[in-house]
Amino acid sequence: LSNLTSTNFTPTSKLPVGRYEVVVTASNSVGNNVSNSYYFNVASVALTSPTGSTFDITPKFTWAAVPGTSRYDIQVNRTAIGTQPAFVNEIIRNEFVPGNTFEATTSLGVGTFSWWIRAYDADGTVGEWSNKGTFSINRVAITAPGAATLDTTPTITWTNMNAPRYELWVDKIGTAPQRQIIYRNALTTNSFTPTTALPNGTYRAWVRPLAADGEAGLWSLASDFRMDYRVGPTLISPVGLQSNGSFVNTTDTTPTFTWQAVDGTVNYDLQVDNLTTGKSQVIRVLVPHVANTVNITYTPTNPLPAANYRWWVRAIGANSVSTAWSSSKDFRVPVPAIVTPNGSIQTNLPLFTWTGVTEYVKYDLWVDNLSTGKSQVLRVPNIPKATGTTQSYQTLLPFENGTFRAWVRGVDAAGNFSAWSTPSDFVVSTGVGIAPRGLSPSRFSNSIPTFTWIGGTNAITFELLVKNMDAALQPTVINVKRISGFTYTATTSLAPGNYRWWIRGLDVNGNGLPWSQPLDFRVVSADKNGPEPDSDGFDLNAVIPVMLTVKADDWNDDGIQSFTAHPAATVVQIDPEFVEVAQDSETPVVVPEQTSGIDSVMEDWAGGSFLEQESPLTSTTIVPVATPVSNAQVESSEDDDYEALNLVMSSLVLGTVALARKPSDENEQAR
Repeated sequence: LSNLTSTNFTPTSKLPVGRYEVVVTASNSVGNNVSNSYYFNVASVALTSPTGSTFDITPKFTWAAVPGTSRYDIQVNRTAIGTQPAFVNEIIRNEFVPGNTFEATTSLGVGTFSWWIRAYDADGTVGEWSNKGTFSINRVAITAPGAATLDTTPTITWTNMNAPRYELWVDKIGTAPQRQIIYRNALTTNSFTPTTALPNGTYRAWVRPLAADGEAGLWSLASDFRMDYRVGPTLISPVGLQSNGSFVNTTDTTPTFTWQAVDGTVNYDLQVDNLTTGKSQVIRVLVPHVANTVNITYTPTNPLPAANYRWWVRAIGANSVSTAWSSSKDFRVPVPAIVTPNGSIQTNLPLFTWTGVTEYVKYDLWVDNLSTGKSQVLRVPNIPKATGTTQSYQTLLPFENGTFRAWVRGVDAAGNFSAWSTPSDFVVSTGVGIAPRGLSPSRFSNSIPTFTWIGGTNAITFELLVKNMDAALQPTVINVKRISGFTYTATTSLAPGNYRWWIRGLDVNGNGLPWSQPLDFRVVSADKNGPEPDSDGFDLNAVIPVMLTVKADDWNDDGIQSFTAHPAATVVQIDPEFVEVAQDSETPVVVPEQTSGIDSVMEDWAGGSFLEQESPLTSTTIVPVATPVSNAQVESSEDDDYEALNLVMSSLVLGTVALARKPSDENEQAR
């Protein structure tokens, strides 16, 4: 600045915080004279306390003094209480603080705070606000004991507020309350252990910090705990009985049992009863205590069947003394129930309906053919939930005539599966009507099958549909429309496996007519047809990998009584009455033993046409699978070609000709 005529100057805008140098040059007609440098600082007020966390509800604010200041201005805002916003502007505001300290006269309470200071100079000009200071006021929190304890002299602990001392207050509450059963006001650590045992009961504790001058902080929130061997742990889940007496469904068949931990416990005794069957202790297990935890959990390894249940827990201390059993809690594990089809039905396109529960978001349907022993002739694993409690699935492709068994199970939003429903058996017995009739393949095929059929009424062209029964969701692998004539050869190779096919006519307008009943076949090789039987019904050149398990405890004077062929799980017996015949004829004689779980290959062997030949063989009864066993298992077709059966029999016969003869005395033990 130049041409100043006075000996002072006031800037028209505020100077930023910093250090400054001033030089003045005086000028007259004689010449110029330059002053020495003069230095000064423009600074904000420096805050000193409070900072961080404090228990003082009327904190003392301090800051660095500014020379030449006539007074100070303080502003304090509350910004939050805990994690929740709770803004209060100018919870403290005083523009006439004479010195560099200020103490609140009323409690600020719990919360997070921001504060600022600015100074006035002697002529009343105000300076800049200081940088923002922050602090929080907190209360003590009791950390132990937990909600329940078996320790008769439990140690009470709380958060350390760096206070010179603490004040503790404990009441006994309940039917016989006692005030200040424990009271201490000069505790110098953040814990206290009573020297005399507490009687059974429920207690409520508080603690607060005290400053050196005796000024107290806020009392902690009340903390209740129970030291009572007469009361068991508090149960949390599963809890499924509502106040009106109805059950809330627990769709997890292995539900996690959860209850409050009890301090001083070694183990917990868990008992679960089945109310539906009346069976006690379907679960009875000791669960170890986990230190420094709020809740204890146990998850059973075996699924619970659909039923209503009741459960209890008791705690066991180090001295093997246990508490009483907790109050019981009830819950239900539901299962869908099939409504239709059931019994004899007049259609080969059955509508499946079942009752469900709101907790299931989808359903899994499984159907077996009992007449043929074929598993999963229909498997639909992701049927979406419908509105209401009645669910349904309409089959789109016909069933063959026969007896069937259906199951359904539910799936909840977490992916938990229910148990399978009680099976529902039904019988399909319908005429062919105007539908075509498939001819081949009906048992075995090479990898590029040729399909043949007899045409139905009003059919101009035909539509062929083939499904892969081994794959999940049984996908369609061939679907060809407008086929002329009564034969079609696949254009792509099929992988080895089990397949099912239908044929239907299309009318002059291309509209679909009724589907045929299905035929099943198995692709046994990717490059050749299935085995051809010899004139005697056996292919003696074939080898089938089956394992023969001799029942060692059945050796006797008449030779081997029985052995088992796996994986067919079929027991084959040597009939002692015909052992001598076998010795003379060099031909083994076998009698199938009735057994459950026979797969389709062994079923056809047991009931095949060769049994009608002159032979002492007897037929076996087909026993279908009792319940679904997997998510995507598909058994062999229901009427497998005797070509494959001959493979199995060839292996059995070739592998047992020598064993069918009566062993000599000298080699009996070795065999």
